[in-house]
Amino acid sequence: TGKTAPKTSARNCVRGTVNRCETSDVSAEVVLDIGGGKTLTSSITSHSAKSLGLSRGKSAFALFDAAHVIVAIN
Repeated sequence: TGKTAPKTSARNCVRGTVNRCETSDVSAEVVLDIGGGKTLTSSITSHSAKSLGLSRGKSAFALFDAAHVIVAIN
């Protein structure tokens, strides 16, 4: 979360605004608005979502390994 990218070795770091965060007992689905009418959706633990304080409108970064990406185009 925040406006400054975290210092990490992850090669893929995308900034966005939380559009939706749906949390269950185990996991959370987070949708980031990354601009240009595009979104990035991620599945993280519910504990991580709560500790990051993810909520609609909050600025956040998605960090990911390229091998763990699924692309969908409408």
